[in-house]
Amino acid sequence: MIENFDKEYYYQFKPNETPAKDQVIIELIPLDKKKPMFKIDLIIDVKKNRVVYSKLYEKSGVRQEFTINQFQENIALEDAVYNRQDQISKGCGSD
Repeated sequence: MIENFDKEYYYQFKPNETPAKDQVIIELIPLDKKKPMFKIDLIIDVKKNRVVYSKLYEKSGVRQEFTINQFQENIALEDAVYNRQDQISKGCGSD
């Protein structure tokens, strides 16, 4: 989740818009008005203490929604996942 959100965002609970039992909606509004988004809505599963949905509202009018259906913790990833520079340079068309 967003670290130090209380230092970067004004936040409020939206109790009248509870989507389901054991879930709450938190509205985040950035304190820095230069950020590209003006609001973020998070739906939190309070029993699992996890974000299950987010919606980002950009000033440009773009809305992005993310639904998280499954969490997998402590997954071992190969080093290649972190080595993006090789993948980027291969796609540039440089010889």
